[in-house]
Amino acid sequence: MWVDVVKEQLKVIFVGVDLHKRHHTAVFMDFWNQKLGEIQFENKPAAFPELLAVVKKHLKRGMTAIYGLEDTGGYGRALAVFLKEHKQIVKEVESSVSEQSTQIASHCP
Repeated sequence: MWVDVVKEQLKVIFVGVDLHKRHHTAVFMDFWNQKLGEIQFENKPAAFPELLAVVKKHLKRGMTAIYGLEDTGGYGRALAVFLKEHKQIVKEVESSVSEQSTQIASHCP
């Protein structure tokens, strides 16, 4: 039933990561599209554990984080490998979808 689907989606935090050569920016959102937090960190493997630590602070018992990476320039490969090695769910986000979401969000009050 759809109620069960919604209950499962309430247990998810979406982490959208904007990838760049020198640094990345991650934004955490809940099912209701409410921004829970944001972090900017260096594009260096030594900085990646900081992302996991900050995301973990937003996860309540039984919740899961899903990371969406828009990797148009190949800058997110090391992060994607790191997240997968740490048993995280990682999804690729097409840049056209990301652009549409940004445009929609900018027109919302």
